[in-house]
Amino acid sequence: WAFSGNLVFSGSQWAVLCVLAKLTTPEVVGKYALALAVVAPLMMIANFNIGVMLVTDTNRRYRFADYQTARLSLIALSLVLMLAIARISNLTVDILLATVALGISQAVDCYSDLHFSLMQRCERMARIAVSLILRGLLSLGAAAVVLYRTKNLLWALAAMACARLVVLFAYDLRMCNESAITDFAPVSNEAAHYGYEDQATTTIQRAFQIAKTALPLTIVTFLTVLGGNIPRYFIERYAGHRDLGIFAAMWSLLTAGNMIAIAVGQALFPRLSKMYAARDLDGFRRLVWRSVQISIGLGFMGTAGSVIAGKQALQFIYRPEYAERHWLFTALMFTGTLLYVITALGYAATSARSFKSQAVLMCVVASIMLVGSALLVPRFGLW
Repeated sequence: WAFSGNLVFSGSQWAVLCVLAKLTTPEVVGKYALALAVVAPLMMIANFNIGVMLVTDTNRRYRFADYQTARLSLIALSLVLMLAIARISNLTVDILLATVALGISQAVDCYSDLHFSLMQRCERMARIAVSLILRGLLSLGAAAVVLYRTKNLLWALAAMACARLVVLFAYDLRMCNESAITDFAPVSNEAAHYGYEDQATTTIQRAFQIAKTALPLTIVTFLTVLGGNIPRYFIERYAGHRDLGIFAAMWSLLTAGNMIAIAVGQALFPRLSKMYAARDLDGFRRLVWRSVQISIGLGFMGTAGSVIAGKQALQFIYRPEYAERHWLFTALMFTGTLLYVITALGYAATSARSFKSQAVLMCVVASIMLVGSALLVPRFGLW
């Protein structure tokens, strides 16, 4: 179920970019990529890994309302920061409005993700998959129809946001009503004292405690997303919207594969958390190794496919101007092998609540990405 839901959702996201590439120009795709590069790191602040805290809260130390308060507060903070950064960056009006529309769409996804985490802890992956499938197909359909009729990026992004709001209210909120009550009964005396019988702490205080615990992991995810987007800022600055659009279109094929790796990680995450908590380290290592093997297999298939038919695929999926850079596509797909393995190991480390070491590591990675992009992109561009 996790695989099916993530496959349809990631495929729909990629199809939106395909529609953009087919119906508009690489410059418009570049504007979309720039707006996404502004929004994506900030959505990591909105996410703040509150869902991870919920899934790994095996003792039921906090209520669902506590997690919900933390998530909504952080979403509001992220949207304010998004507007401030967009203003300071002197973005053109069309890119600014596209950034706002995309930010609203991502914020809706972020709130739905909290409900997904509750379903994930209950290992009810089918409900998550249904929501992802509905969200992906409706967003794609709405964006494609509007883009076909108007050729306007802003209206297409607004249509996507509306489609996701419909799924949130029509399905996501309803699927969790029962579980939010029955799944949050404390399972230990410690949990009862900490979160349920201690009337001295308010929901706001408990939400702050959750966010404080999640801070190291949030630094990891923020730096991971920021590091992945750093080259986009430099490409847009030194090569322009056109080259950024070509780069983003090819990268989207790589991230579509990564969604499969993410689906595997999400499916195994609750079980890995329970194994580590029970000190079943042999079972834990076996499960991690299986996920790594799947990741390597995904990367190999992607790289081989790009070598054999990369040029033809780019011309068919996008347009001829994308196929002219097929060598870049092969290089990115080879990079995907490492990305998929990192995704698998990241879920393993997170299930063991190893947060601080990941934060230090990702600080180093983001620094390397920043220095490398600053030195190489101005001189070589996409090559």
